[in-house]
Amino acid sequence: MKGTSRLHSLSGVRMTERVLSSPQMRVSFSPNAGFNLLDGSCLSPDGAWLSLTRWNALTSEQQASFPPLCPEFIIEVRSGTDSRELLEAKMQTWLDNGAQLAWLVDPLDGNVVIYRPGGEPELLLRPEIIQGSGPVQGFELRAARLWPAK
Repeated sequence: MKGTSRLHSLSGVRMTERVLSSPQMRVSFSPNAGFNLLDGSCLSPDGAWLSLTRWNALTSEQQASFPPLCPEFIIEVRSGTDSRELLEAKMQTWLDNGAQLAWLVDPLDGNVVIYRPGGEPELLLRPEIIQGSGPVQGFELRAARLWPAK
């Protein structure tokens, strides 16, 4: 598939997003976005993707505020002030509310944990590239530059 690349800044993490030409167009969100979830919580991820079909199903009022839904894909990036335990609980909240895929990027410990509904978290130690799957098939995060020198 042919695609284009563009750079994003995500909580200090620069990544390359490969947007594939496909019928499954997506809307991406920055850390300024928040989502009103089914359990009544309102969370803001560091990054998120939502299918264009679901986005277009919202009213203009819902799109202008915190949408009442959970994105299909979530990225959280741990900073020096974040508790690892609280972020792990937040990842479970995303899954419990409908996220299909969630990545916890931890530059402090040099790892990425991939969360999927119904499965055990998958720990990747200092991966160079993380390949998207499911709702973000074709997306890749070039993670090698995130890890502190050994």
